[in-house]
Amino acid sequence: MVSGVLDTDGFRDTIEFMTPNRRIGQPEDIAVTAVFLVSDAAVQIVGENIAVDGGITKSALTPPARTDS
Repeated sequence: MVSGVLDTDGFRDTIEFMTPNRRIGQPEDIAVTAVFLVSDAAVQIVGENIAVDGGITKSALTPPARTDS
């Protein structure tokens, strides 16, 4: 869906650098999560939002560490 955008002017490299696991997610990443959620292993997971985004959401919401000691 976004492959055209990712392939322009180094945008893919920028997004990969910003993502903690350093790669763009693939459809298979969503599929693996969906299979887990419908399995018995996820029986206690109810009403959660699960970001399958390589950590970019969490890193974008986490303020930088303080450097003044």
